[in-house]
Amino acid sequence: MIFDDLQSALVARLNWDAYFSEPTIGVTALAENRMDLLSELDIALAKGGLAVVVAITRVILDEHGAALVTITLQVHEIPLINRAASGTQKTALGVLVKAKSLWDKPWSPDPDVWSHLEFVRFELTGVDEEYARVTWTIEFQVRTYLETVVEVLATASGRPLATASGAQLLVSPTAP
Repeated sequence: MIFDDLQSALVARLNWDAYFSEPTIGVTALAENRMDLLSELDIALAKGGLAVVVAITRVILDEHGAALVTITLQVHEIPLINRAASGTQKTALGVLVKAKSLWDKPWSPDPDVWSHLEFVRFELTGVDEEYARVTWTIEFQVRTYLETVVEVLATASGRPLATASGAQLLVSPTAP
């Protein structure tokens, strides 16, 4: 729920920019879905030779009780396809730099819920000579509190508002 929203916001931010969404030479950005990722990634790589996968790879609590979330963006490139005339002509490293610029301060996935993203590192994380594929990875961290705040809707006199069945109406910052 909250992490799905984060992942969707991160992918939407990439697709918001013409560098990623340009119809003829755009870059496919995918939210990691472990059950379907390989087929989506294979299709994207076969089409243009370059694809981006956004994943949440770690969640820990910091010393103040905030959740510290590690976000990993992997850029997979098959240079023989990607740098051909029909490819994107965008290098994996160039895509990382563009993603960093889009996710950098002062942007936040949702300022009411998430801090600004903090750049951690980027590096070459894979070379698959059999498939002539390289993978570059960039990591960011972002913070939030995982507490759910729920308010009971009430009248000015403090009497709770209720549905026809008598259940109190609630407001929550997270979708049920």
